[in-house]
Amino acid sequence: QQIWGVWAPSLLAWGRSPALAAICGGDVKKDNGHIQSPNYPDDYRPSKVCVWKITVSEGFHVGLTFQSFEIERHDSCAYDYLEIRDGSSEASSLIGRYCGYDKPDDIKSTSNKLWMKFVSDGSINKAGFAVNFFKGGRPNEVGGNPKTGGGLNGSITSPGWPKEYPPNKNCIWQLVAPTQYRISLQFDFFETEGNDVCKYDFVEVRSGLTADSKLHGKFCGAEKPDVITSQYNNMRIEFKSDNTVSKKGFKAHFFSGRAPPAPPLPARLPLCAPASPLTPNNGGCQHECLNSFGSYECQCRSGFVLHDNKHDCKEGGFAPPKNHPKSVRPPRTLHSPRSRLQPQGDVHLGDHHQPQLAR
Repeated sequence: QQIWGVWAPSLLAWGRSPALAAICGGDVKKDNGHIQSPNYPDDYRPSKVCVWKITVSEGFHVGLTFQSFEIERHDSCAYDYLEIRDGSSEASSLIGRYCGYDKPDDIKSTSNKLWMKFVSDGSINKAGFAVNFFKGGRPNEVGGNPKTGGGLNGSITSPGWPKEYPPNKNCIWQLVAPTQYRISLQFDFFETEGNDVCKYDFVEVRSGLTADSKLHGKFCGAEKPDVITSQYNNMRIEFKSDNTVSKKGFKAHFFSGRAPPAPPLPARLPLCAPASPLTPNNGGCQHECLNSFGSYECQCRSGFVLHDNKHDCKEGGFAPPKNHPKSVRPPRTLHSPRSRLQPQGDVHLGDHHQPQLAR
């Protein structure tokens, strides 16, 4: 698996390199590589103490992403464990001590140095761990502007581009822009194996950084996806290929911009509900509702109140007293995918505190 992470205004390129597998610790001075526990993928040896000191180029950060992790489990990791510190020595700030079978989250140092120690006791042995390390980039390497806190832009391609991508690849890119920004992804070329099912080779795009974040789409075949804009300030792009047919892959560029203000509400549409004995002809259709993306909004005219179903009006409302009304303006929000009732206009609360919508 390959993972790339992009943090505005810097670039973290996560890749593979020959593993430092048989070596139990050492000074590692390179910008990316692969570290494994001794004897990996077979069980690690008992009574081992291995220390790695990772140093990447000056001015960069060290990033770690775990490919596999299986170390004897213990509540306080007292027997076998992997310890990681933010710096160059055992006295550096502790990032974490890890054991068990859950892969640690991705790790990023605050400097160009990272310290790792693996310890096994004399008894139970497991498969150990495999981890990629990489350097995290300098300002402007992806095109951001550090002086103004500017956005994010750059490009990504499938592995092997412009040649056909190799089989059995799993690559992840994580893009992070400043908080008030959104990220857009535009494909310049797209060709993968597959059809509508996308079960063999595919590109998956999500808002967020995890595998269960909001899904924008899973794409395959030869048709370029439309431009995709993130819901938040981050985006996750994953590419997978199986072990058979390979194609040319894809080339895409990404860019960010400030999140737009909430769009104006669409024109209100009159909507009549079925008549009932209490509200013949629904008060002559004397209420207005609008449907928009995941949102349903209604308001009732004087003499009617909103039904419990939030869709219809019923008799019983009354105009509020006009002395000393209190005015509350609800905040305008971007449409949520969840259903929500949101009044339009000012909401005036009289002495009886029964809401009526201002006209």
